[in-house]
Amino acid sequence: MTIRLAVHDPLAIPLTASGDAAFTLGSETAITPLPRFTIGDVETLPRGSEASASITGDPRTPVLNLGIPAGIAGPQGPAGPAGQTGETGPAGPAGPTGPTGPQGIQGETGPTGPTGPTGPTGPTGPQGPAGDEYVLTAADKAEIANIVLGELPVYNGGVS
Repeated sequence: MTIRLAVHDPLAIPLTASGDAAFTLGSETAITPLPRFTIGDVETLPRGSEASASITGDPRTPVLNLGIPAGIAGPQGPAGPAGQTGETGPAGPAGPTGPTGPQGIQGETGPTGPTGPTGPTGPTGPQGPAGDEYVLTAADKAEIANIVLGELPVYNGGVS
């Protein structure tokens, strides 16, 4: 793997560090505080690409930008624990009406209800055919006379 280091400052001189605070700047060595590197952009490059690095910023606070090629996928890890059950969502729309089911069995006959009120009298019907003629017998006449006379007060001529 090749790593290329590019300094984006045309006036910069290659700088190497050795020890805690000794730097070689060109052909001179100086004791100075170490620069405070920060990481800038980190880019994932296509698998098989060469890694790249660049430094921007100034010598005291350089920024390291990296390009790292993607590696091959690792093996599947173990399943994690089940998460908590979420809240119940809103009810969905009603579905279509299903087919009518079979008729149920006949239930028991209930008790007879109360008699309703008498309805209005209907219209008079047409006159019927004439009946057979009936002739009163002597016995019929006597019975009728007894009934009628039995209900009349007896008059005794004014004598009490």
